[in-house]
Amino acid sequence: MRVLILSFYFEPDLSAGSFRTTSLVNALHDILPPGAEVDVVTTLPNRYQTFSVDAPARESRGQVTIHRISLPRHQSGMIDQSRAFYSFAKGVSAIIAGRRFDVVYATSSRLMTAVLGAWARKRTRAKLFLDIRDIFADTMKDIFSGPASVAVGGIASLLERYAIRSATRVNLVSPGFLPYFSERYPRQHFTSLTNGIDDEFISAGVRQRRPSPRSGGAGTITVVYAGNIGEGQGLHLILPQLGLILGDGVRFRVIGDGGR
Repeated sequence: MRVLILSFYFEPDLSAGSFRTTSLVNALHDILPPGAEVDVVTTLPNRYQTFSVDAPARESRGQVTIHRISLPRHQSGMIDQSRAFYSFAKGVSAIIAGRRFDVVYATSSRLMTAVLGAWARKRTRAKLFLDIRDIFADTMKDIFSGPASVAVGGIASLLERYAIRSATRVNLVSPGFLPYFSERYPRQHFTSLTNGIDDEFISAGVRQRRPSPRSGGAGTITVVYAGNIGEGQGLHLILPQLGLILGDGVRFRVIGDGGR
């Protein structure tokens, strides 16, 4: 059995896709039967400009081989991201050229890795398992406005249809995605395996319980957000308005990085 895994991000990079795919590969590594091979095609760490870490371009872990593709320097803008993905797709094409796989697995939040997985499935004559982590076509309609929203949303919907209909199975990271996809693709079989909880949080546990500052009479409470800071999160639109409404009684602390 030969498995191809496509994930734009992978350890040691930081992102939901990296954490999710790393957990999958580690689990597969422990249960692979003799003779099975897994090829992971990803990128060298590039998620955040403020996070820099070295990783080998090619790494072997027993029956698992990890290929990391070098990307041109890029910011979080759509043009830069498009160029970066083109380099990734070109690298994937070179790595899988002339090879056959039994299964192609692609995890995707921005849709294009799912489209790349559909293309790789056809080229390698494999079955395709998609892991969908966002409703990208719907997100594009929210980011753009006017005629651009209609045009970009239409193109994204066409690409989404191609990817979903090419898949043997589709997993959705949230059950909340089911109504959207089930309505549009009633013949497709969907599962919903969520992100779960990473081992780091389980091992950390709750070291010390403290009462809420509010219950102790403090006049201000602190709300902490830790994660990606991009267009999709919309914090730049939400927090200023929320701050005006709540006033001095609430302080927001944002920890993370991203396009915003």
